[in-house]
Amino acid sequence: MRWLTPRGDRKRQISARKSRITNRSTDRQWAVSGETSNGSPERRRPPSTRRSYLKAVGAALASAALAGCGGSPSPTDPSDLPGSRQKGEIPHADDYDAVVDVAEAGVDATGRRPINRTLNALVDDDTLLYFSEGAYLIDAPWVLRGRNVGMVGDGATLRMPPGTVGLWIAADGVSSFRFDGFALDNTPPRTAGRVQVVCDGGWNVVRDVVVAGRQDVAEVTTRAFSLKVSGAGTHLSLSNVDMSAGAVNGTAVFVNPTSNPGSLAFRDCRVVDWGNQGLYASAHGGPLRIVGGEYANNGLSQIRVGGGDADTRAIVRDATVRVDDPRPGTANMRGIWLKEGDGTLVENCDVRITDLTGTTSSGGIVVGGEHGRTTVRDTTVRIDAPTYGVKVRRPKAGDFYAPSLTRRPGAWDVTLEDVRVVGDATGSAAIELIGRGESAFRNVEIRQRGRDRDGIAVSDSLETTVTGLAAETGRYPLLVGVRSRQDACAVTLKAVEKLSTDHEVRELRPFLPGASPPFCLDSDLLGDWDGAAALAITGVTEYGLEGEVVYEDPRDAEPTRGRAAANGERGGPES
Repeated sequence: MRWLTPRGDRKRQISARKSRITNRSTDRQWAVSGETSNGSPERRRPPSTRRSYLKAVGAALASAALAGCGGSPSPTDPSDLPGSRQKGEIPHADDYDAVVDVAEAGVDATGRRPINRTLNALVDDDTLLYFSEGAYLIDAPWVLRGRNVGMVGDGATLRMPPGTVGLWIAADGVSSFRFDGFALDNTPPRTAGRVQVVCDGGWNVVRDVVVAGRQDVAEVTTRAFSLKVSGAGTHLSLSNVDMSAGAVNGTAVFVNPTSNPGSLAFRDCRVVDWGNQGLYASAHGGPLRIVGGEYANNGLSQIRVGGGDADTRAIVRDATVRVDDPRPGTANMRGIWLKEGDGTLVENCDVRITDLTGTTSSGGIVVGGEHGRTTVRDTTVRIDAPTYGVKVRRPKAGDFYAPSLTRRPGAWDVTLEDVRVVGDATGSAAIELIGRGESAFRNVEIRQRGRDRDGIAVSDSLETTVTGLAAETGRYPLLVGVRSRQDACAVTLKAVEKLSTDHEVRELRPFLPGASPPFCLDSDLLGDWDGAAALAITGVTEYGLEGEVVYEDPRDAEPTRGRAAANGERGGPES
């Protein structure tokens, strides 16, 4: 290993082998699964790393305005670089053949002179660049390439000239790249620098980074990070990346598609108040893990996932998603948007849409028409505004192009298990399911007593099962679209915990008198009616089910959807 120190200090090297093994194992573990060995998310951080992160934040917020650009230092031969730190003092040092303290190598740490040229001379394969506390000016788009290259900061702020918009730092075609412990200074007016990471091999890490300052550029869509992960054996994880300062018209993270995607993970990141979108990862076709973190008050979506075919799938786990400070004029502020993909799991998340003043939303969790099988479990959705808790769209007909998919999903069923939808929303429904046969609801609890609020609304989804439903609603706890002369059960209602409504039913009638669960809700319950209608189930008694038939125009194939539109839902088929 080349440890670049003064000649008299070369023996002062402290082994960091144990730290190397621990940190590298943790990063790899999260890049693949986002889980510990027992399946639960690991939230602990090494104390030294946390201190570095807090110092980076402090440095960014305390940074003075840029003092201008001076001359660039001359390139330096790495073999002649000075340096006095012992190996054990720099995180991850033992993962590299050479470690360079850039300030001691002549890089300006005051933020007054650009450092691009000096950095170019220092970057090499198997090299770690260490940035001690200070400010470092990168004054033009800087491109870094190499294998096993790292940049680690300890209270370090990376600055850009005021007015910088677009590409700022690019790790291009890197393998085993580390970017750790920096504040990215976007505080000058009309400044919005983008960090681009394009990796094509190894285990790549972006960690303990804060984007300091709101990107206040409105004319173009800005980004904090642009990512691309190529190669089945390539992994990239972003951990503790704080993008909560937001942007006027920006997308915090955009993930580019690739024909041979690797795996991508986000752990405990904060994405708040980005005008366009929050985490835009729907085009990524490899394994995708979003674990923990906060995603709130971004434009069209807080989390937008793809994840590819069912054998790679996306997982969203332990995330907090909020829309409580709406952006007037934004067309559709979704919570978690499953835009495309197959087999996605949403688990143990907290989703809240409590205010949509001046805007609209398709729902707290939205399954798009290009997304196949879906499971949502152990998740609470609070809706206090006029939108759905969970909205599942009809599958798109025919062949279609979706960047994350290599083929059309083979199945479209949806499972909701141990899901709670609560709040004071009015109109539409807590959960809407359209065109998804053989779906399943297990132990779903709904407490939404707002005016004209339905519980579960199902249409064109034959052989769907509902088990253990507990629903208190403003209108119908269960609304099932049925067509005349259908042979199969539209919905099979199994064990019911509780059904209640505040709605005054006009023509209360018994269904299946004398029967006991399971109840088959089918076209026989329509009597002589020829066309489409909805069976509105309001209660279960010792004598069977009770409720009413909501008759619709026979030409209306989706009575529940037609009713939703009447309650103010807006947007196109993929909105």
